[in-house]
Amino acid sequence: MAESVAERAAKLQLDKETGEMVSKNEIKRRRQKRDKKIAAASRDMTTVSTSKRPIRASR
Repeated sequence: MAESVAERAAKLQLDKETGEMVSKNEIKRRRQKRDKKIAAASRDMTTVSTSKRPIRASR
């Protein structure tokens, strides 16, 4: 039989970033997406900081 609204609501978990109540699978998917975004941002920061060369003054 179909689950009641109360049973479905009991299975939801709080997404601390957004404050929404979502399923476990949705929590996992969002965490993975956020982790990838953070990893990409940290990679970009390291490549930007190491790729800068000193500027030579022209004579």
